[in-house]
Amino acid sequence: MSNIVTAYLRIRKTNNTHLSEGEQENLFRHLVNYHGEFGSYWVRVLKKYRQNLKCLDIQYGCGKTWYEDASEYITDNSEVEVVTRKCNEGGLDTIELTRFKDGKETYEIRERLCTYAFDKIMIFSDTNWLAEEGADKDTHYSAILDVAGTYHSANDKSFVDVWRDGTPLYEEEYPYDYFVLTETDNFKFTAPAFLVELQENNFSRMPNHSKMILYYKRRKVALLMKNYDKIEVSTADYWDNCADETCQDW
Repeated sequence: MSNIVTAYLRIRKTNNTHLSEGEQENLFRHLVNYHGEFGSYWVRVLKKYRQNLKCLDIQYGCGKTWYEDASEYITDNSEVEVVTRKCNEGGLDTIELTRFKDGKETYEIRERLCTYAFDKIMIFSDTNWLAEEGADKDTHYSAILDVAGTYHSANDKSFVDVWRDGTPLYEEEYPYDYFVLTETDNFKFTAPAFLVELQENNFSRMPNHSKMILYYKRRKVALLMKNYDKIEVSTADYWDNCADETCQDW
């Protein structure tokens, strides 16, 4: 398989009014598009309207990206904003923003690397190897480090709950709001400095048979484990811990 791209869309009107049920359905049926038809390439299709944020969230596999003017499916001529996070297999997540009105593109923030946030680290090891950075012992085998930071990662959902036995790519009752840590080979700390340095030095300070769990508002967003001098990383990033400026007013 190639060109499997997991696309996460967040769509809203810029005038802070709700998308109607008809607008939600039209946006869903036309933006979830593979080769010109409703469909997804090896990524399960998810849809949820968030009443408190007045936005529609969609996940699907777009393959080679298909572009649609979202304003075509807005009935009251409001300007509509589409924020897109994408994970192209083998690369880091990117993010971009486009606004449309009356069949025209009105504003754009071009594609760039997406930054994710964490606000606490749990360390599991025989030794408190981050004591100098402020980690406090919690139990004999664990410590807590209250530190905020950021990173780049890859949240590839290709083949997750997708089977060859005819299972539909979209089911209304599929549980949307669950977060599964998914293994990735693409992860890069961007702050704080001591974690950037730790990674640049190939995690040599981190003991074998230990792990770090990164949290954001008590949700696990990343797991780093070291065994036999090898680091394994899993992530579960979403809109809630997206630190890009395009998401700051959501």
